[in-house]
Amino acid sequence: GWTVTALVRNPQKLTVTHERLTVITGELSDEDAVRRSLTQVEAAVIALGTGTDLQATHSLSDGTAQIVKALQAAGIQRTVCLLSGWLFYIQIPPQFVEITHDHARQLAVLQASTLEWVAVCPPALIDRPARQTYQVTLDRLPGAGYQEIGVDDLADFMLRAVVEPAYIRQKVGIAD
Repeated sequence: GWTVTALVRNPQKLTVTHERLTVITGELSDEDAVRRSLTQVEAAVIALGTGTDLQATHSLSDGTAQIVKALQAAGIQRTVCLLSGWLFYIQIPPQFVEITHDHARQLAVLQASTLEWVAVCPPALIDRPARQTYQVTLDRLPGAGYQEIGVDDLADFMLRAVVEPAYIRQKVGIAD
């Protein structure tokens, strides 16, 4: 099994406990907290969010830059980063434009790095048990029209992407 270290702002929001889970409380702006979260790890999964706040921000891209800097300093090569399926669209609904711009900046941070990164860009996320029927495609979402992916299936793929080399330095779409 995996041993996981999670860097979180608010540990009370983390509802999972496990003997192989270490929780470090801190902000991405705290270089020491980021560095401590990367101690004795082989890869990083970056899943940053703003909650329901879709306003203009640089917090996702700035946080990703901080993590990438720490990964490179520690000699850790592999990272899988959660972005947004809106990156595949030319026309973005107005409420998602600003947050999508920051996801694009996150992608640019990854692309400018020397890391073995995978950018995972899902459509709508829904809370349901894993189905294991998802599809993954390079540089686009797998289908057309409204698409979704269960969070368990998304997590499954992101963990697979940590160890499988097929999608290194690629932006991928994933959906059921």
